[in-house]
Amino acid sequence: MKLLFVHSNYPAQFRHLCQHYAQSGHHQVAFLSQGKEWTAPQDGNVHLQRYQLGRDPEGKLCHPYLKRFESAVLVAQACLREAIKLRQQGFEPDLIVGHSGFGSTLYLKEVWPKARFVGYFEWFYRTSGSDVGFGESDPVSPDTACRVHTYNAPIVMDLALADLALCPTRWQASQFPEPLSQRLEVVFDGIDAEAFRPLGEDERAAGLTIDTLSIP
Repeated sequence: MKLLFVHSNYPAQFRHLCQHYAQSGHHQVAFLSQGKEWTAPQDGNVHLQRYQLGRDPEGKLCHPYLKRFESAVLVAQACLREAIKLRQQGFEPDLIVGHSGFGSTLYLKEVWPKARFVGYFEWFYRTSGSDVGFGESDPVSPDTACRVHTYNAPIVMDLALADLALCPTRWQASQFPEPLSQRLEVVFDGIDAEAFRPLGEDERAAGLTIDTLSIP
């Protein structure tokens, strides 16, 4: 199977999933990204395709509510250009796994219409109770509410095209309006249960030592 992971940073939340498939020896894995984390693994089994924006968002030339949407479209265009290059090189993904919200996955179905798209939906912006209007004494202005609500445009566009929509927690999924939240499958990101686990009886009895300080 051919897989394409998409995120503004490499490898981000897809670190372990990407490595799992890349190191299996049975799959061809590519990763489309703008940045690269300094902790990113040097995995020769993953083809890292970097995208760069054609220009920075202008801001002054568009409506204030649309600044973030313009940024998402510029990211989408940059990813589209790199996706076309990958297709020209013969890469035809069976599965696209991408983080929604940055814009990077908006136009990939235009390049690979037959590919299945799994969207990772981490957030839906609310005009009260989470992003704004939380613990504030002053009410949220209509201007702020409209601007925040418009942030959701690229997220909803992605959700409309997703063959499978994933969300990491029930609370995050609950931020989406009901018609949209019904499409979400909650799949917890997970933790390393070997590294983060309750102490065993013997470990608790032994206490904790920090340098020369012993804590019972």
